[in-house]
Amino acid sequence: MENVYEKPESELINSENAEYTFTSLGIWRKIFIVLSWLMALVITYPALTEFMREDQANPDFATIFLTMSMLHLALCFWMTFAISKRKLGQIVALLALNIFPLFNPIHAIILAAVYFVSKKERAVGQG
Repeated sequence: MENVYEKPESELINSENAEYTFTSLGIWRKIFIVLSWLMALVITYPALTEFMREDQANPDFATIFLTMSMLHLALCFWMTFAISKRKLGQIVALLALNIFPLFNPIHAIILAAVYFVSKKERAVGQG
């Protein structure tokens, strides 16, 4: 330990080809993704059961509800991919979608925090 003020060696800093996966995410981003998936499943399960029933009161409502649920699942797939791979442009697009037309400010604030953490992580990984 010759120089106390020397920059510490780090696996991530020295790696130019850092592997961005779900397992390398921090605990809070993992919790956010898992909670998003749980909520998507909580919303999708009643839509599927309503759509599969024989005696539907309003089949148009069931179809619309199922379509919205499938779009929510697609959004969860996209969000999981963007956060896991640290795709900053896609995270910004998801943030914009959560502001308008979805009007979900809490989700947008969390995505903004994810964006800044991912941006720092990519900057450290590149240099």
